[in-house]
Amino acid sequence: MLEAIGSPLRYVRTTSRPKMKRHFRNFKHRFTTGDEVADLLFGIERAVEKHGSLGNCFARGIDRRDKTVKSALGHFATELTAPVGNMKTSLIPDPKKGSACKRLNLMLRWMVRRDDVDPGGWDQIDKSMLIVPLDIHMHRIAIEHGLTRRKNANMRTALEVTDAFARYSAEDPVRYDFALTRPGIGGH
Repeated sequence: MLEAIGSPLRYVRTTSRPKMKRHFRNFKHRFTTGDEVADLLFGIERAVEKHGSLGNCFARGIDRRDKTVKSALGHFATELTAPVGNMKTSLIPDPKKGSACKRLNLMLRWMVRRDDVDPGGWDQIDKSMLIVPLDIHMHRIAIEHGLTRRKNANMRTALEVTDAFARYSAEDPVRYDFALTRPGIGGH
């Protein structure tokens, strides 16, 4: 199935939505279906067509008054899902509904930061605006270290943990994510 894609950019630019649906018709992973993957790829194609790149699409959602990428997450989710009628998908959470948007924030960490772990590439977004990719592992570590007392791993908690990290590194508050998540996964 992935062999059919080859170059992801070329694939989304040259493949019709019905053909994408055929390519992924037998795909299923946890909550995600092949239709969702095809619809997301179609949304990506439209966003790239409209903005020139996914990085530009995301950056257009940032207002100069924003302190974090939270509002841009909503803009990005809308841009990717609107071409198929605001699809409901397990792949693109809605931050307006309180989701911590862990996968989107993790993608942003990879795309905005540049170091031995994160390759970078989206230079139009300031890393000081990133939000910690909060999952159950980071949430547990954050509680253990007094970075939050909140019981739910939602966007409000992700922002609180990000603020706590910003006290140590305002220019790069997610710099600790990778190092702290590993022990959280291991339960240490």
